[in-house]
Amino acid sequence: MQSTARSSAPPGKRRFYYGWVIVAVVALGGVVQTGQLNPTIGVFIKPITEEFGWSRTTFVGAMTAGTILGGMSSLIIGPLMDRYGPRWIVSGGFLIIGAALVGMAFVNSLWQFYLSMIVGRMVVQGGINLSLQVTVAKWFVRKRGRAMAVSGLGVRMGNGISPLYTAALVTAYDWRVATFVLGVVTWALAVAPSAIFLRRQPEDMGLRPDGEEGAPATAETPQGADGKPKADAEYSFTLRQTLRTPTFYVLTSVLVVLMFAASGANLHLVAYFTDQGLSAQMAAGIVTVFSIAAMAGTLGGGLLAERAPVRLLLMGSFAGMAVSTFMLLQVRHPAMGFAFGVVSGVSFGGMVTMMQLVLPTYFGRKHAGAIRGTAQPLLMISNGLGPLAAAMVYDGTKSYEAIFLVFLALYIVGVVLLLLTKPPRRPVEQTPAA
Repeated sequence: MQSTARSSAPPGKRRFYYGWVIVAVVALGGVVQTGQLNPTIGVFIKPITEEFGWSRTTFVGAMTAGTILGGMSSLIIGPLMDRYGPRWIVSGGFLIIGAALVGMAFVNSLWQFYLSMIVGRMVVQGGINLSLQVTVAKWFVRKRGRAMAVSGLGVRMGNGISPLYTAALVTAYDWRVATFVLGVVTWALAVAPSAIFLRRQPEDMGLRPDGEEGAPATAETPQGADGKPKADAEYSFTLRQTLRTPTFYVLTSVLVVLMFAASGANLHLVAYFTDQGLSAQMAAGIVTVFSIAAMAGTLGGGLLAERAPVRLLLMGSFAGMAVSTFMLLQVRHPAMGFAFGVVSGVSFGGMVTMMQLVLPTYFGRKHAGAIRGTAQPLLMISNGLGPLAAAMVYDGTKSYEAIFLVFLALYIVGVVLLLLTKPPRRPVEQTPAA
């Protein structure tokens, strides 16, 4: 049963807004989920394929299958998020992810590897990732940019820490110890906070988005500071209304391009750098620099999104990713690798933040789960196929050059698509009156 009671605060004293607790828990979940994301999994490509004699395509095939299945499950998870909230979806998901990582430590055959990898990737992409992104969007409107940026720092931080300590464990012990530790860390850090603190939306606690004072608003009808509907306040499109707008399909196409190129490169970074003659620890260090720079891009992008159009910021991020991909092709020594890490990290951090902001910015927050869940299958198919395409090109040519050139071209395509994007028009019959 949803609570509508509001706690009192002394006159003139502003209450601490519970939405920032949500931001903190989402950030922690972001750190932990990186054990199943591309930079960390990329650390395992060489040791696992060399032990079992598998090709890189065989390895990545398990990730692709899990990612696509996760995308399909988003069609169910999204509406459930809107109705029931993220608490049990996220805490249960982290239980399963921890089990998949611990189970990975004991695999001795291809089917066991595929089972562990598919289950873990399916849950992280279909349940955890979607739920964490949508939850923050529901708690903030005016301050959504900074809230999404702060919560997004968790993934960026995790992508810097997880590959580094994972590579250290692989070097000191082996890849089995590393996956076991990742699983235990997942259980220890993420399950309890998700179950205890996550909530669906501020209205369930008698609050307004952003912690504004006044009578509780609803996610159905936008309100101004005076408690009355405003024409310039956030309007929430229904899923049906969203699917009738060309804007949704253009934005989805842009995000598909992003997923294919970014995931395709990120998974293979460690393997690519070591192919170029860098040590595994040096390669992990570049990924760490990339992640630190991405934290700056994430935070800066979120703050800028409250002052500038998200579409223009996303275009700038795509352009930066094109430049960094060109730099990636030139890596022959550590200095260029670290320079790539800085440029790519800042661009990637800003791009991912804009990616999370763009749909709720254009279509509102009430049905954010259903809307994102409808786009998610295509995004996850692209997310899975990008790394697989890179692996297949490498296995066929023993080089990543051709696929990296494709990724560079796709970022340019993304800029062109964003130039064509226009804000959707509200349905006239349901536009709030001023």
